[in-house]
Amino acid sequence: MTLYYIDNFYDYRKFDGVVVNNQLYDSNIVITSYKDELGDAIVDCKYAIKTNKSSINDKEELEVVLNDIFSFVEDYQMESILIPIDTFNYILDKHEILSIIREKTREYLVNHDLNVFLYIPDKERYVDQLDPILQDYIDTGLELLTLHKMLIPHALDEKIEEVINNIDETFTEMLLRLIDEKRMTDVEVYKRANIDRKHFSKIRNNRFYQPKKVTVIALALALRLSIEETEELLNKAGYSLSRSSVMDMVVRYFIEKGEYDIYAINEILFMLNEKLLGC
Repeated sequence: MTLYYIDNFYDYRKFDGVVVNNQLYDSNIVITSYKDELGDAIVDCKYAIKTNKSSINDKEELEVVLNDIFSFVEDYQMESILIPIDTFNYILDKHEILSIIREKTREYLVNHDLNVFLYIPDKERYVDQLDPILQDYIDTGLELLTLHKMLIPHALDEKIEEVINNIDETFTEMLLRLIDEKRMTDVEVYKRANIDRKHFSKIRNNRFYQPKKVTVIALALALRLSIEETEELLNKAGYSLSRSSVMDMVVRYFIEKGEYDIYAINEILFMLNEKLLGC
């Protein structure tokens, strides 16, 4: 399914599982009916995965712990799991921690359906190491625009049905054509786009489906489209990449570099308080 980055529990409070730290156990263990306070909310979970790893000293140790976590997820048939970033005390660089969790999650989601919620309550600590080249790209690319929206009423034309029948290629039609041209499967596309099967099915089965902008961009990344192709796909849904939008500038930056890792891009957007792609 998908990887979410969250810094509060306004929308999410119940999960199948949560990762917690407990040094009293000799090995990892799963307990049931776990309820505790995280941030400003009471988080209610069916299971808690208690780990005896109070500190992570290198990449290999963290990967072992994450493998154990996902093993428990599979054994207990969990559909959602919460991983608080501060569960572990570690000497690894904080960005390296996020990178390792992201990659291990990606590996698991290739063959499994799971919603992973990565809880980062103090994301401000991560922004200070934002790629200076990316920051400069955003700062110099943003434009101040004054937008005027006008509502112009139009009388229904008696030939409106004829107009609709002669409509250009729709977003859904272009998307399905691109999938065929790229010789990709639906599963490959929606997993890379960080959206679930039900959401993709709605798109596929509705010629006039109106997606959110973050969904269109996510699908463009999944298909590894160029800037021009991305703009065209966005245009089919009534959107465009704007130089007055931080999110759009981040997306443009990564596409121009030929980097299409939606998890890595979402990580940056999360730190910048922008909407996440896909999800």
